[in-house]
Amino acid sequence: MNALIARAWIALIGTTSHWTQAGRTRLGNLLGDLLWWLVVPRRRITLANLEACFPKMPQGERRRIARQCFRNIARSALDHSVLWKADRARLEAYVRIEGIEHALSPGTGR
Repeated sequence: MNALIARAWIALIGTTSHWTQAGRTRLGNLLGDLLWWLVVPRRRITLANLEACFPKMPQGERRRIARQCFRNIARSALDHSVLWKADRARLEAYVRIEGIEHALSPGTGR
């Protein structure tokens, strides 16, 4: 079963690598909502962690944050398709790097 899920996920990533960001976002939100309802143990853990960290926050707000977290994780996983499949030009358009000069060694000229 796990191998089948892994193959399906890899196929989905291959399919969505050429989609627009908006398309991947919509699908990621849909998958995140689906995971929210299907992966009950993770949902409970997420809600328990948020309650421990934010005990005074209303329960509805914690649920909203938790559900958005599931959506963001799914969107992030789909966005990796671009990193795996895109050419250099597309990656450069997709990623913004700030402060690279701080990571470069002095005198390398790179």
